[in-house]
Amino acid sequence: MAGEGARRGLVDGDPAGVRAAARQVLGSAYEMQRVADRLNRYEQFTTVIDGVDIHLLHVRSPVDGATPCVMTHGWPGSVVEFIKVIDPLVDPVAHGGEGSYALELVTPSLPGYGWSGKRAAGRARERRGV
Repeated sequence: MAGEGARRGLVDGDPAGVRAAARQVLGSAYEMQRVADRLNRYEQFTTVIDGVDIHLLHVRSPVDGATPCVMTHGWPGSVVEFIKVIDPLVDPVAHGGEGSYALELVTPSLPGYGWSGKRAAGRARERRGV
């Protein structure tokens, strides 16, 4: 039914006011500049996939022959969830592990999250993987 989501407090699929409240809490309770500085250590790109701008981190391993890996966050979430695990995954030797476990990571932000664009409204269900 049209408008039903608005009555339940949903705006574009997100609970109304949640993003504003999160910004207020995160801005005061967490050191967001420290998080931004840590993310900015990694190469970041945007690319267009199926008409949607997709933001991604590409973290290269210093270990030759590292296994390529795409690591995606869940809903709702962001690539910030990976800050603590990126370095050990791309350089296990520096963290007490074996080089054979090294990964080369690509971590995209899902459409509508981070710096990725939103998918077009009404997109067919079979095309929603992007």
